[in-house]
Amino acid sequence: MSVSLKGFNEKVITLQAVDGLKAGDAVSLSGNLEVSPASEGTDIFGFAISVMDGYAAVQVSGFITVPCEGIEDAYVGYRAIQGADEGKIALAESGRKVFVVSVDKAAGKIGIIL
Repeated sequence: MSVSLKGFNEKVITLQAVDGLKAGDAVSLSGNLEVSPASEGTDIFGFAISVMDGYAAVQVSGFITVPCEGIEDAYVGYRAIQGADEGKIALAESGRKVFVVSVDKAAGKIGIIL
């Protein structure tokens, strides 16, 4: 048996996507029911898990593993995240609060519960 958080409390909604948004991007709201890739310092709304025909399936709750800038300072616990360039996230002093439950510094990714 192994530990798995996959599927925990996952909630996904469909929103309009701006051109250039791709699966895996952290997203911010950019208009009425519209998301765009997160940019530096923006609030994180969720993560695009798929993008097709101008729409994005956005995970807004549950467990997800994501690339993280500044991973060398990452640790497990209650942390804040904000947008970083190119749809990535960064750990921050303020922003959306998440539980960081795993840190993989070699891969540059953290596991979080939204």
